[in-house]
Amino acid sequence: MLMKKQPTILTLTAIVFQLVCISAFASEIDTTDKSLFDRSIEELIEQEVTIATKSSQKLSQTPSVVSVITADEIKTMGYRELEEVLQTIPGFASTQTRLGSRPYAIRGVSNIRQGGKLLVLLDGTPYNDVMYGTSVFFGATFNLDAIERIEVIRGPGSALYGRNAFSGVINIITKRAQKDNNIEFGGTIGNYSTADGHLSYSIKKENFNARIDAKYYTTNTTDSKYNDGEGGESIWNIGHKNIYINANAQYKNFKFYGSFAQRIDGNSSGINLGDFMANGSSTFKVGTYNLSYANDLSSNIGLKAKFYGRNENRIQDLEFSAPTTTDTLNVPAFGLNLPFNQFYQGGWYALPVFDAYTYGAEIELSFQILKNNKLLVGLQGDLHGVKNAKVHTNYDIATWLPLTYNDGQGNTLYYTRSNMPLYEPGWIQNNGHDYQNAAIYFQDVHYLLENLSFTIGGRLDFDSEVGSIFNPRLGMVWEPSSHASIKLLYGKAYRAPTPNEQYKIMGFDLGNENLTHEEIHTGEAAISLQFEKLFTELSFYYNHLDNLILQLDTAANSTVKSYYNKGSNNSYGLELETKYFINNSIYTFANYSYNQSEDSRKLESGTITYRQPNVASHIVNLGVNTRFLRFINWSLLLRYTGAFEKFPVDYASNRSTFISQNKVGDFYMLNSTVMFTNLIKELDISIQGYNLLNSTYYYQDDTFMYQPKQPGRHFLVRASYNFVL
Repeated sequence: MLMKKQPTILTLTAIVFQLVCISAFASEIDTTDKSLFDRSIEELIEQEVTIATKSSQKLSQTPSVVSVITADEIKTMGYRELEEVLQTIPGFASTQTRLGSRPYAIRGVSNIRQGGKLLVLLDGTPYNDVMYGTSVFFGATFNLDAIERIEVIRGPGSALYGRNAFSGVINIITKRAQKDNNIEFGGTIGNYSTADGHLSYSIKKENFNARIDAKYYTTNTTDSKYNDGEGGESIWNIGHKNIYINANAQYKNFKFYGSFAQRIDGNSSGINLGDFMANGSSTFKVGTYNLSYANDLSSNIGLKAKFYGRNENRIQDLEFSAPTTTDTLNVPAFGLNLPFNQFYQGGWYALPVFDAYTYGAEIELSFQILKNNKLLVGLQGDLHGVKNAKVHTNYDIATWLPLTYNDGQGNTLYYTRSNMPLYEPGWIQNNGHDYQNAAIYFQDVHYLLENLSFTIGGRLDFDSEVGSIFNPRLGMVWEPSSHASIKLLYGKAYRAPTPNEQYKIMGFDLGNENLTHEEIHTGEAAISLQFEKLFTELSFYYNHLDNLILQLDTAANSTVKSYYNKGSNNSYGLELETKYFINNSIYTFANYSYNQSEDSRKLESGTITYRQPNVASHIVNLGVNTRFLRFINWSLLLRYTGAFEKFPVDYASNRSTFISQNKVGDFYMLNSTVMFTNLIKELDISIQGYNLLNSTYYYQDDTFMYQPKQPGRHFLVRASYNFVL
């Protein structure tokens, strides 16, 4: 059992009683000092977003199903990392593998190795890495203290954004300067050696404003251990140390955005090599930059242009065994059955590295020739690729034999971690690969009636690897009254293969140069109702995915796999979301996501169909945020995640025997934050509690039988102070 029944019932009863008492108390108070979070339903629904059409548009009128999370919500709900924010959005779910990565499932679209197939933008700059195509795969690479708002499209976005905008698009918008000479600083301390410190400074003049944010964040994440499958336990070291810098500036019609992030992962964040698990630290550095210009050429023609870039450096320091490892190395195929330290006397190590780059430009023209019509046309092009993909090792990757050298005095020595030579074949063909992409897109929004609009658009991409790809979109938005909105939507999107999938030449998963792009077709219907204090939205969707890239054996009984376009998927579901202001002191929200996702793969024996692993059919979020005594904000978030389908040992012949030996999914998670605002002028202090029910729950991957228990109950204390020089 995941939880003992009686304590859970008592705990939930106490929470409900506490909610009722606080709600009754708060309802007697006339809170005139509203925060942004205490806005009305009308203000919530009528807020404007840009992600759906690349122009400012009311949320209720966008031809997409869009969610928005504000800085106030991030702060008062106690979110620490982007993953926690996205978990509260209908249709989104994430897990955490033994390696520390965070695969996402978005409306039933999931891949354990690709992180959810979604596009992340940071102030409009594509943030996905080039080598693997992932974006939020390893979680904490964003400074939440610097974020003003997060806009999310649930569904395909390639008609405007091109490759990777497959199952969703996320645009992270950082904070701008609000006051001149404004300084904010603060810090956090808590369980699992968690600590951070952040600092921001703003300048705001008549024609110029600028802001810079800096943060250092370190955590061990958990103190869990896991069964190593050999009768012992290992510490689950997926802690990380992060440095963030975000900067932006605006002078008249010019804007600049820049960011730098460095993440160093703990020694459980390695890779698997056949039957062996590599411990190792991973260092990830990424910088982004974006210079844009916007101006109205006339009363009905607008111009936007930008140049952007992203550079990345990644190093993995992998340890398969140390010189002191006495565990048995048993590989019958090589006739080996002896302790590791007798065979790999200098240890067994590898140091893969690579650099990646993206350089792009985009220009848009918007036309409003007619009052009821708005046309957008754009051109975009970029160069992206991987270079310097090299690996230093102290063993021969082809034969697994340890490497030795002569010291010049007749002695044969083993290479160690400190003097590993470069492995000349490398691990990516030609040590890297360059790509080019050019695209033209258009979008026309036409109001047939004042309350009835139609959107038609499409984007034609010319990809250097997979050729030309056209992705259309269609949308109808009808507002039969001021309280209702109905949307009917269709979109197509694609994901291009990555260098890792195409050009990897070593290890147990080899690249395939002949891969083509993956495709998704999505149909959606949504209806929303808005009343004085209540908003509710119900959406339905159906996805069909084709040409999915799968890892399959290269031959019968082979331990080597490669990538093939031999997968497809059909998924459907619904999302129900409600937001309710009980009064001007209490805001509540709830959402429910239901999904059925079915995969198919083409094998030599024929096509097989099975339920998509690692996707929960039922997810529920319940939240409340209340403010009382004018300086106390209390929030509560309860989440239920249903059971996951497990990864089978063998898809072709034995789908009833599973890899994971843990129960995965089917658990409750309860988090709460109490925040004291303006105890002293501009001083905020919060106490944050996570997994308050101390639920025992596990996730899974497609490799290991035993997974670590996810983090138990833990607490953080946070303080921040804001002042003007």
